[in-house]
Amino acid sequence: MLSLLIGGITSSMIELATHTPSQGDCPQEKEDIMRRTLNIRTLIVVALVAAMPPAALGQQVKKEGEKTNNVEQQILSLEKEWYDAFFRSDADTMSRIEADDFIIITGGTKTPLRKEQQLANIRGRSEERKRQASTLTRSFEDPIIRFYGDVAVVNGVQTVTSKAGTAGNTDGKALYTGVWVKQGGRWRIVNAQWTELPQQ
Repeated sequence: MLSLLIGGITSSMIELATHTPSQGDCPQEKEDIMRRTLNIRTLIVVALVAAMPPAALGQQVKKEGEKTNNVEQQILSLEKEWYDAFFRSDADTMSRIEADDFIIITGGTKTPLRKEQQLANIRGRSEERKRQASTLTRSFEDPIIRFYGDVAVVNGVQTVTSKAGTAGNTDGKALYTGVWVKQGGRWRIVNAQWTELPQQ
């Protein structure tokens, strides 16, 4: 197949090389020459792709896939670090992970909550509230991450579990959306929102 392509390219190049344009060439002849030139360029591209070893093409696709998987794991790791900091009432860690214009929306917020308001609330927690928050854990199921350049949108189902002493465990499920943006070479969360699911 490759030899046929090369043969076709060679014949077309010889044909064009032996044709000397003249003032007598009619517009139709000039258009034919331009069309044949374009066809040669197309054949060259096809021949170059065909000449590439399949393994090389496969390795390129594999590298792109590995790169995407690595970034996905990085974002999911940051998600966990951010949420764990929330449970520990660690406002400093949350501030580092959140973008300056971060906004959060939950079932408990009447309006979108900005970063400074959210962190002020966490820093103002009572000791009892801190103790309660420290008993919480979060699991994240069926994560879907989509990339749009330096923006990543995370969707999934989160379950927050509270070990409520003798009353047992209390689970709360919610549909979660997080938006991450790469700023200054690192990923930061700019928006988080979850919608609680009715308990069954």
